[in-house]
Amino acid sequence: KCIQLANQLNDEQLMAELYALYAELNFNTSAYVLYNLKAIELQKKVGISHFVYVANRYFNVSLGLYLNEDYKQSINYGLKFLLLDYSDKRETDRDPDLHTDVIGAAYFRMGKLDSSKYYYQRLLDTLIKKPHTSHQQLWVAIAKGNIGRVLALQNQEDKAIPLINEHLQTSLALNSFNNAALAENNI
Repeated sequence: KCIQLANQLNDEQLMAELYALYAELNFNTSAYVLYNLKAIELQKKVGISHFVYVANRYFNVSLGLYLNEDYKQSINYGLKFLLLDYSDKRETDRDPDLHTDVIGAAYFRMGKLDSSKYYYQRLLDTLIKKPHTSHQQLWVAIAKGNIGRVLALQNQEDKAIPLINEHLQTSLALNSFNNAALAENNI
């Protein structure tokens, strides 16, 4: 109803915000990607400087497409985020680590192991070079664990096992049991 009212007012800025909010309320539905895409379209039209969560829209689309197994388009929107001018990314936007993680995971699902490893290595390098997340230790372990998973599939178990073990031990120490389960499955 609010979107209809904003449409009657011909207020595209308000409509963009409402589409984004509606998308957030419908995470587990097909509307999630659609409404985020509409929000992106309107935000570009109005001018992204008028919005606070611009980069989040790209993450939401990338994640939604990943969850719907459209890995190629997931990567496409993840890369669009990474290409955004840094001034377009605000403190309120989602952590760039999440974007890089989704890109690496999508490449993995497509069987493009070298590309997957590249994005996980990029994530690891970023974390080491400039720590910027409250979950630094866990993200380093996640990146290493995913690099290890790729190396194992490339028949480099001697390099893979220590990285996956570090992912497991760090996850257990930080009570991140979903990550611990992922690491155990990788082992």
